[in-house]
Amino acid sequence: MAVVGCPNTGKSALLAAQHILPLAERGRRGPSARAWFKPVLMAVNKTDNEAADGDFQALCELFAGECLLLPVSARTGHGLGRLRRAIFGALEIIRFYSRPPGKEPDLAAPFPLRRGSTIEDLAGKIHRDLQQHLKSARVWGKEVFDDQPVGCDYVLQDGDVVELRT
Repeated sequence: MAVVGCPNTGKSALLAAQHILPLAERGRRGPSARAWFKPVLMAVNKTDNEAADGDFQALCELFAGECLLLPVSARTGHGLGRLRRAIFGALEIIRFYSRPPGKEPDLAAPFPLRRGSTIEDLAGKIHRDLQQHLKSARVWGKEVFDDQPVGCDYVLQDGDVVELRT
């Protein structure tokens, strides 16, 4: 079993020197700590045999509450899908697709935004003038009806298709 990126290694000291600390440290450091607190994800490799189960459980007990441990096997591919989803979730981003007025969206090329971003945030990322002159927006997605008009305060969801008009 191999553990990469363990919080107790020299790499965590390098991050701490740059004021980047595990999210679990936030409660211990207090609100006045000048640091960036980030979630820690630990991929535990070579968990493809039953002999490793006990070692993995011991690691889970050792790092309980410190970080998320995910069992993976690079050889068999076990757990890699879950690892991808966990990394994407930890990044706190969503993907949305743009749709030019009167055309079909390009679903092969999503754009990223921070989770919680609004239509106004999106327009501002594209261009400040677009943000100031935005007249309407339409969204296709899971949380809305297809082609639903939305306001500037609409919070975008992962996978939304957005059409902006000036």
